[in-house]
Amino acid sequence: MTTIELASTGKSKLLSFVSSTSALDTDHYIQVSDSLANSDMQGVPEADDLEGARTGLKTGYGQTKWVSEVVLMEAGRRGLPVSIVRPGYVVGDSRSAGKIFPHIRLPTMIIFYFR
Repeated sequence: MTTIELASTGKSKLLSFVSSTSALDTDHYIQVSDSLANSDMQGVPEADDLEGARTGLKTGYGQTKWVSEVVLMEAGRRGLPVSIVRPGYVVGDSRSAGKIFPHIRLPTMIIFYFR
């Protein structure tokens, strides 16, 4: 079962996807970013269709993030509540020296998903 199928089974659930700025790492979005820096807008507009990154992404990581976002945007157009966030950097808690504890990661994700 895919995540989209799980989120749309029964009562629709919000599907949140943590993407990456790598999904927009093309010359097109560098130019968009430069033009936005001189305006009151912050970030790529939510209505952007991501076509500016259809070609030109140089890494498989960025390409898979782009494809995932496009698929989720289509699911959103079809009625599934979707949110996509693109943090620049994700770091761990300074109190644990950035360590991720694998034995609690999956249960925590499941608990937050069904809240």
